[in-house]
Amino acid sequence: YTISNVEEYNNVFTHNANSTEFIGHVRFINNIDFNDDEKAIQTRANFTLGASSTKTSVEGNGMTIGGIYLDVGEAIVEKIGLFAEIDNAYVKNLNLEFATPKTDGQFSTTTSTYSGGLAGSINNTAIINIKLSGVNTTLTGSNFVGGVAGLISGNSLVYGIETNLNVKASATESYLY
Repeated sequence: YTISNVEEYNNVFTHNANSTEFIGHVRFINNIDFNDDEKAIQTRANFTLGASSTKTSVEGNGMTIGGIYLDVGEAIVEKIGLFAEIDNAYVKNLNLEFATPKTDGQFSTTTSTYSGGLAGSINNTAIINIKLSGVNTTLTGSNFVGGVAGLISGNSLVYGIETNLNVKASATESYLY
């Protein structure tokens, strides 16, 4: 798939509200800006990019996804990020710009165990040359919180990451990445 606008993004990643995963290969060929779209991007809790049995790839080509808004309010979700989970995938050369949170400069993800800008958790995945940015933005989660991911496990590689996101964990036993 190639993605050049908001509609194509939604068709690839959110085309079926009942779908919980995407397996395949995606290449961004334009910047995507959800700030100007009435269907501003929100995370899909429980949505997995990739699967343990099939390799998935996302080539960002240096493009930017802008207007990302991570907020689940009081909903209880295990994992939150642009994707809830990334498993057995390759994601590279992508810029993520987060919308300004509506409350106190913080995204309300405090009910999530695993919180990250890109994904709640990453497993057996290569994340290369990713930039995450936001203006006075703090990502707040319950236990495992990170700018890129709340948890990075398995045979994962994370390289060339830039971020100015602040992270904050609310639980007594917490881990910040």
